[in-house]
Amino acid sequence: MDFSQLIVSGFFTWGRIIASCITVAGATALWIILRKICKSWTKKEAARGSNSLVAPVIWSIMRFVIITVGIIILLGVYGINVTSAVAGLGIASAVIGLALQDILKDVIMGIHIATDKFFSVGDSVIYNGELGVVIDFNLKTTKIRTIDAPGTVSVCNRKIEEIKLAGESYLLDIPVPYETPVDRVEEIFKGAAKKTEEVPEIRGCTYAGIDSFGESAIMHRFFIRTDPLLRYGARRKALRIIKDELDAAGINIPFNQLDVHLDVGEASEKKSE
Repeated sequence: MDFSQLIVSGFFTWGRIIASCITVAGATALWIILRKICKSWTKKEAARGSNSLVAPVIWSIMRFVIITVGIIILLGVYGINVTSAVAGLGIASAVIGLALQDILKDVIMGIHIATDKFFSVGDSVIYNGELGVVIDFNLKTTKIRTIDAPGTVSVCNRKIEEIKLAGESYLLDIPVPYETPVDRVEEIFKGAAKKTEEVPEIRGCTYAGIDSFGESAIMHRFFIRTDPLLRYGARRKALRIIKDELDAAGINIPFNQLDVHLDVGEASEKKSE
């Protein structure tokens, strides 16, 4: 049966053809308009120095909606029972949803990450205690390049609570023997903080004072500010400066020790027996 015969049979009427053309034209126009809006939004965010993922996510959702609604309208134009098709689609979606619930969790959390701007590509983050950089993001996974142990980690978006943004500041605790006068230690560490600030990678260093009392030493705390990606190198240089200052002052960094107490009287009695 050719096209003319379909028209004669009443399947392809001029009304249906016109309605189909209007539907396709409307969907195409909506597609083009929304696409331009999303591209413009992305360019504005990039001009501000932001790697926003909101526009791509919205475009992905709207693209799916336009295609789905357009197909349903076309089916209705040609007399196909759309209600049954939608109901069947709903049942199939429920079955697929149960089978792919982890993937759906990733997608939902991916949308949450993008809309709330939890992090963007290029941000420094901490995952499982390791420092890294976000190198790629999609609705399912986030890829991180680790710094301390070079490599790439792919994290499911549903595990977002395990990823933390890395800040500029970090803590540095230095042990000092109990017998060393606190005033002397504070003077030495304030001088060490000033020298540490002269390191190019370090933006600021502050000696905060005593933080805690350990088993064999008093812990003194420093606050150091630096680019997260330069943290390890900055930490090594700060430790070197602090160690040099302690050596110059004749102060040794304590280490774990074990005291053994012997009852000499009891040992002598056993020996005489």
